[in-house]
Amino acid sequence: MKSRSLRSQREDDALMELVLPQLEQVFRVAERKEPEPGFAQRWLARQLHAARAQQRVRNNWMVAANGLALLLMLALISTGALALLGRSVPFLSDVFSGIVAMVGFELALASVVFAVISAVPVWVWLISCSIGGTLLVLWIAAFRRATFLREQS
Repeated sequence: MKSRSLRSQREDDALMELVLPQLEQVFRVAERKEPEPGFAQRWLARQLHAARAQQRVRNNWMVAANGLALLLMLALISTGALALLGRSVPFLSDVFSGIVAMVGFELALASVVFAVISAVPVWVWLISCSIGGTLLVLWIAAFRRATFLREQS
């Protein structure tokens, strides 16, 4: 960084001595501004909203990480079962075959579920979905109320 000359510094000091009293006078004369009514409540509400949004993002990341960990655990469990059978296959091959076996199991399970779904009349599904949706909404409302009350205390 380039150093300033002594002359430039003296000029700045002289200018400050001239301007500073005028600036102080402007600050003394200016009327003091108060926050608008309800500012504190709006600021706290905004802060609470930001904290909840951050918590939602954190929760979404936790759900994603737990889902990935569960998939990895299932793949490792299925490869461990293959290792117990005495197969001598490299580790990555075991992991891949475990994932393929897990996907095959899920596809077979999905075909069974679709067969059951097609055997049940539509009106039963409509009633079941309505009841399940209502229970889900009630559960979410109770959960939000419980967490809101916990935050208040």
